[in-house]
Amino acid sequence: MALKNIVAHMDINGILTVDKLPDINQGENISVGILTVADEGFLAKQPATAKYYFEFESADGQKFATAPTVVQDGVLSCTIKNSVLCSCGEAHVQIVVADSVSDYIFKSSVACFYVSQSINAVDKDFVGDDLLLQLNNIIDDMNSLKEKIQKQSVQMQQLSDDLHTKVNNGFFVGEKGEKGDRGEKGETPTLFLQDGVLYAEYQN
Repeated sequence: MALKNIVAHMDINGILTVDKLPDINQGENISVGILTVADEGFLAKQPATAKYYFEFESADGQKFATAPTVVQDGVLSCTIKNSVLCSCGEAHVQIVVADSVSDYIFKSSVACFYVSQSINAVDKDFVGDDLLLQLNNIIDDMNSLKEKIQKQSVQMQQLSDDLHTKVNNGFFVGEKGEKGDRGEKGETPTLFLQDGVLYAEYQN
């Protein structure tokens, strides 16, 4: 809910007039609203399915349209975002009535309101000490992780260098073993057949 409101009215012909203008400061957001009392005769002439919008132009020429607003007891209202109040100077507002069924479009006259200059300071205290502490902790953790990665990288490089040195120096090549003695030649048996059985006889 807005803390302060621009109060306006729109007559039967759609002439929009600002009746009350509070102090509006550059950079305010949703704390400023606009209340517009629409003439009953004006509303009666609008299509039953029509939707109502506010259109704004900031002091630096940026243009914005709101979502459809509901008419309650003849009053149209909305809050004003800081995109409209981003610049100091004269800003503008207009009410648009649009009906997608009949392609009907009506636009009120344009009313103006003034946005005063703000300091708009940017300071670390504005961010909040808790958030800054969290950010600093994250940065410290990242720096610590970076140091660990660098140390591990150095160790891996040293191991790689040692391995290459040992390979080049033949550290992993074993000496050739001695050849074993040749076994003795076995005796050849004498084979003979007796009573249908094959026998082998070795000489002593």
